[in-house]
Amino acid sequence: MFKDMIKYLCSNGIFHQTSRVGTPQQNMISERKSYDLFEKTRAIMLQMNVLKCFWSYGALTTIYLVNRLPNRVLDFSS
Repeated sequence: MFKDMIKYLCSNGIFHQTSRVGTPQQNMISERKSYDLFEKTRAIMLQMNVLKCFWSYGALTTIYLVNRLPNRVLDFSS
């Protein structure tokens, strides 16, 4: 089954990379992005004095906003 997935990825021009389990250091970019999203969510939620039960909505809102802000990687387009 795994070999079928690898064949599919290769046939579609997708390069598959893996990292070792339990080593978040190898996922530095995704770790930083997760931390950044958490910090932005926390800032929004604390500023608005929202209950903790609504934090999932705060995270979704943060991701929505971040995806629509201009981005340096995309030459400052959204």
